[in-house]
Amino acid sequence: MPVIAAPLPEACTPAYGDGPPTDAPNSIGDIYVDTSTGTVYVSIGTDSVADWVTLGGDTSTVNTVAATGATETVSFATATNEILHDLTMDQNCTISFDSAPAAGVLGRMTVIIRGAFTPTLPASDDWSSGSAPTYGSPSVYEFFTVDGGVTVLGFLAGVSMA
Repeated sequence: MPVIAAPLPEACTPAYGDGPPTDAPNSIGDIYVDTSTGTVYVSIGTDSVADWVTLGGDTSTVNTVAATGATETVSFATATNEILHDLTMDQNCTISFDSAPAAGVLGRMTVIIRGAFTPTLPASDDWSSGSAPTYGSPSVYEFFTVDGGVTVLGFLAGVSMA
């Protein structure tokens, strides 16, 4: 099948810049290219800069915390992004969540907790068993929200994994 080369219509010409987009998209489906990394963004809304999502590529992040202290806050990832928080407790630790995406957008994260201490997870989480599962080092948890963090579903993926 022959390929026909034609210029893109002006409405399809991607915006670009050195770094991620800093302004809200003008319309759904807009394209932006970060020239410093090659990351391509596509808009899924027009309300804010958060309406830009990455298109393909490696969008995973590992947040390693070698010593949590008494409290640790972990953030949700959104849209096509993935995040894993790998926490090593150096004392009993209360863990809280932030940066839940807006209602209607999936927020998810994987959390690995290690150490011979006791983690306290948010009491407001909804667990498949009705309460937070028993901890054993290391434990792997999955968390999801689709309503801006009002409801967070927690699942134990593995406990005392060796």
